[in-house]
Amino acid sequence: MDQLHAQTLARRMKERRQELHLTATEVARRADIDPATITRIEAGRISSPRSDSLAAIAKVLDIPVTDFYVCAGLVPDKELPTFNYYLRTKYSNISEKDRAILEGVFEQITKAYGHDPRGPSNGEDEG
Repeated sequence: MDQLHAQTLARRMKERRQELHLTATEVARRADIDPATITRIEAGRISSPRSDSLAAIAKVLDIPVTDFYVCAGLVPDKELPTFNYYLRTKYSNISEKDRAILEGVFEQITKAYGHDPRGPSNGEDEG
C-alpha cells in the first residue's frame, strides 16, 4: 500500500470510528484483533494490512469491505467498475430516466476534469 492509500484508509477509519463514538481499543475488541493494529493503521504505519483484519474492522465500523479494500489500494483502479455499470447494478430500482440524468451529469463532470468515464484512466494505456 502506498502512502496515499495508507493516509486515505487511516482517515476513513478514524473518521468512522469517531462518528460511532468508539475507541480504537473497542474496535479492536469487536474485530478480535490487536489494538496496536488499529492504532498503527490509523497512524498510516502499516504498509500492508491483512485483508482479514480490514474485513473485520470494516464490519465493526459498518463500512462495506470493498470500500476498505479500495481505500487500501487492494483493488487497482482499472479493476473498478465504470460508474454506469455500478449505478445500474447497485441502484437497480432507480428509474431509467433518473439513471440517464445521473449518467449525463457524471459524464459532464468527468470530462471537465479530463477523464473519459468509459475509457482508460490517464496514463493507463501508455507504455
